[in-house]
Order: sequence, then C-alpha cells, then structure tokens
Amino acid sequence: MNQARFKVGEIVPALDPDDHSRFLIAPHRKLNAKEERYTIACGLLDGFGDFLDEKFRAHDFQLGRRNCQAFLRSTFSVPGANPIVADMSGREQFRIAEYHSPGQPGRYPIIPLFGAARPEVPLAYWPCMSQADFGLLLDRIKGRLTKIAPQLIHAQTTSTLLRWIGYLGLFIARRRILEYARLAILSDLVRREPAGSSRRTWPPMPLTMSAPCWRSWRARASRFAP
Repeated sequence: MNQARFKVGEIVPALDPDDHSRFLIAPHRKLNAKEERYTIACGLLDGFGDFLDEKFRAHDFQLGRRNCQAFLRSTFSVPGANPIVADMSGREQFRIAEYHSPGQPGRYPIIPLFGAARPEVPLAYWPCMSQADFGLLLDRIKGRLTKIAPQLIHAQTTSTLLRWIGYLGLFIARRRILEYARLAILSDLVRREPAGSSRRTWPPMPLTMSAPCWRSWRARASRFAP
C-alpha cells in the first residue's frame, strides 16, 4: 500500500466489507496464525530490495501466488442463491468453509480452483542473503560508484579547477560512501529478519573480528535502523 499510488475513491470501496463492487489483494504473510510485520522481501530499502538478490523476487512471486489463491478460494465469492453458482454442478465441494457456521448463508467462489491450481501454495521461506552474495553486491556498488561518480562531477561544471576539486572530494569521501551503503543495506537486512529466525540474513562475523570491533560494528549498524 505505501509503495503504490491509488485514487482514494477507488481504494475506499475495496476496503469496505459491505461493498462487493471491487476487491483488493494485498500481501499477507502469516506464521503460526500471526501476521508478520514484513510481508514482501523486496520491501527492503523502501522497495528497492528486488535489485539486490533474485531470491527476494522469487519469494514475493510465490507469496503473490499464495495470496491470490486464497483470495479466489475464500473472498471472491457470491451467496449460493446467486444465478452464477445456483446451477453449478458439484458446487458443495467448493463451499467456503468460513461460511459453514449456523445461520450463515452458504457462499461459493466465482472462480473455482481446479487441477494443479487447487492444492495450497506453500509459504516460502524468508529469503536470506549469503555472505558471498552480499560481498558480490558490495563489489558491484563499488564498481558503479567508480564508473558513474566521475561522470556526474564532469557534467556539473565546465571548470577544470572545479572538476579536479570534485574528483579530490570523491577520492576522500569514496570510502565513507561505500561504508554508508554497506551499513544501510546490512541494517535493513537485520531489521527485517523474522523474529526467532535461525536463518541469518546478514553476513556472520568474521573469525578474525575481535569482540570490541563486533560491538562497534553493531553500534554503527543500529544507527540506520529505526
């Protein structure tokens, strides 16, 4: 929702449970009947996480299939008296379980699921970024900075002196820029990791890193997490 744009007049009816003119399929990710705080892996870095690792895109694709299947099975439905389903053959096998309570009219899906579409799409594991993949990402960021930043400086002015000042500033700040990018990505990976997960999404501490250095690293990373 916060990464998309809708007209208010279009979105309000979809949120009204008594309005059946339109529906909204939003990401939902539940573990042990509890809604997870973060649902889509590509939400990393305010929605740019899909550029970091293919596993993030694969997870969100499967989550979308699962959410769409649940929508067709239990939400996109009509009462049993509706002409659309009134004469449907074998409709009882598609009766929505949530409406089995006494006094509730039976409801049936508008688009029943058949064949391979009927088994529940499993909930995918939350994707993890390996140390090797994280290192490769940093190398690519470094390469992009090295390639693009000088061209940006060159395009800002025609003065040779100002260009050389810009190149010097880039040379001095280059390490800090890369460190900032590393910690920003790393802290978001840590923050979005599911509670109690044993599958770490950030690179493990190197064996050569001392305890004081580790505490310093965690303190720096925490500055970028809300």
